[in-house]
Parts: sequence; C-alpha cells; structure tokens
Amino acid sequence: MMTKVDDDAQRHMPASQPNFFLPFDRTGIGPFRDRFPVTLRLEGTVRGTVGLRIVDDTCATSVPGRYAEGDAATRELLCGGSTAARALSSGSWAGRC
Repeated sequence: MMTKVDDDAQRHMPASQPNFFLPFDRTGIGPFRDRFPVTLRLEGTVRGTVGLRIVDDTCATSVPGRYAEGDAATRELLCGGSTAARALSSGSWAGRC
C-alpha cells in the first residue's frame, strides 16, 4: 500500500505512469488503499532485448526520418550487450545529422 502519497498525487500518478498502474487495475487492487505483495527480481530495471532496428550510427531506423533512442532502440549495433551504454549513447546520437 502506498500510504505516503497525498490526495493530489494520487489523482495524477495513474495518468503520468499508466504502465505502473495497469496490473493494479487488472487485479482490482487499489494501490493507495489495499495491501499488495512486492516481489524482488534479480534483474535490471531496463531490458535491452527488443526495440526498433537501428540501421546506422545516427540511430536512424528503416523508416525515413524516424530515429530511435534509449529503450526504444536495439542495442546490438550501438554497444553490444551493455544496456546502460545503449540508453545513454543512443539518446545522445539519435537524429544528430
């Protein structure tokens, strides 16, 4: 239960972070009024397994004029397996032409 969130924030949080609240909505849990389990996972917060295919070092995609960065970009062309480096470098390089 998120007990320290004031009323104003409770009204705005679901609109600003809808993906966080989706599991609560689906299971009928009111995160501000109901207790809910928290499970820790041994993984990072950013997963680098999917994303738009980057076709060159400007972070261009196969769609003309469309660039990708951060979690939206695949990482292989940019920096191999390093998720953090992909997010930082692609954000810096995207559309720099």
